[in-house]
Amino acid sequence: MLFSTLFVQMLVAASVLSAPSPDKRSQNRIARREEFIRQVPSPPDTSNWAGAVITDPTAKWKSVAGEFLIPSISAPPGLREAFISIWVAIDGYTCTNVTFKSGVDIEIINGAVTYTGWYEYLPGPYYVENFPQLGLSAGDNINLVALAITGEEPNYPEALIENLSLPYSVGQYFDADPPLCQSDAIWGIEVWEVGDVRLPLTVQLTNVQATRFDGTVVGPGSAKVLNTVENGVALSSCSTTAGTITCSFP
Repeated sequence: MLFSTLFVQMLVAASVLSAPSPDKRSQNRIARREEFIRQVPSPPDTSNWAGAVITDPTAKWKSVAGEFLIPSISAPPGLREAFISIWVAIDGYTCTNVTFKSGVDIEIINGAVTYTGWYEYLPGPYYVENFPQLGLSAGDNINLVALAITGEEPNYPEALIENLSLPYSVGQYFDADPPLCQSDAIWGIEVWEVGDVRLPLTVQLTNVQATRFDGTVVGPGSAKVLNTVENGVALSSCSTTAGTITCSFP
């Protein structure tokens, strides 16, 4: 798969930065997401992520989007390491052979917090991460978009990450191989902790919407809600309204 990369800066001149070579943590993220695409969740819950999904094989989803404020993390005593991932996706739920995502990771190691933007097209792994020009920090308002129909011929899906607090955005086109089914619109939140200490967290996605090929815009009010489940116990509590998805990890 070949990439053509577009970086768009909204206030100053655009600049292009090559993605760094994947380090061990990047490889771990890739492995986790490859595991996601191999697992078809059993409704109404999933095992390794929480959020919401709208499935419709006739929708031909054109785009999936959502905004969120980067949470301010205060690690509880005894928590050595935790990993949070917030993303939007087209496919990967009922269409399990491909998924296209745009997201932000938050990693906490010994109290130090780092923020990483990323997007991917799986299978692959075709994964790009780490855009320092986004200047991600706690409290920033982030917009994530997975755009399946770009108007280009042949079609090249585009992933976007916008830091609306700066404002600044980055994006990348992908060669759609294998092609998307465009049957699943997904909003996901993943939380992992190392050890027995849980990280209390609430994430709310706002301006949540999915757009069909015919231009119809759909909110998450009727979406299927999914929760992280471990050993039969729900570790999250998610809910939706007409334009929001809220997930709490107590």
